[in-house]
Amino acid sequence: MPTKPNKEEGIGSLPDKEFRIMIIKMIQNLENKVELQINSLETKIEKMQEKFNKDLEEIKKSQYIMNNAINDIKKNTLEGTNSRITEAEDRTSEVEDEMVKINLHNVVYFQADRNYTDIYFINGAHITLTTGLVNIEKMLDDPKLNGLLPAFIRLGRSFIVNPIYIFHINVLKQELVLSDTIQTHMYRLQVSRDALKKLKEFYKHN
Repeated sequence: MPTKPNKEEGIGSLPDKEFRIMIIKMIQNLENKVELQINSLETKIEKMQEKFNKDLEEIKKSQYIMNNAINDIKKNTLEGTNSRITEAEDRTSEVEDEMVKINLHNVVYFQADRNYTDIYFINGAHITLTTGLVNIEKMLDDPKLNGLLPAFIRLGRSFIVNPIYIFHINVLKQELVLSDTIQTHMYRLQVSRDALKKLKEFYKHN
């Protein structure tokens, strides 16, 4: 019984012309398949590119909206903060026929003098107000000043000091030295031992 020729034997037994035609058809089929795959791949790439561009535009749009919102928040916050800082820095003391505008950042300390209060500034200047230290303390305790200025510290009956200018505490000599870091002006106050001890303890725990 004759055996059935396999595929290779069948191709090998074809005449040259038919063989060439078959090879050409196989190459054409292969080219068509490759072209279809390339077209399909290009279509997928185009769709991915379109989706990427669309997502990128959405991201840019969202970023633009977010930046505008952030700028509005910053603007409103900054305007409000600047307004509060200006109000905090420049306080007006008005008593009877007297009005004084004070920049609290430059105040080193307040000192009671009976019904008057002496205010000493870091540039060496000082003025006297016709109001007691109690009223000054109430002014400094204004809630609007919270977080905007250093918290002034009351020392006994006579003084309210700006903590940013505290330079040296000497309990034994009952002396408090107030100055800036470049020592433009230096003030030496005679303060009770108890008040200086409390002040020193305050700094140890803060």
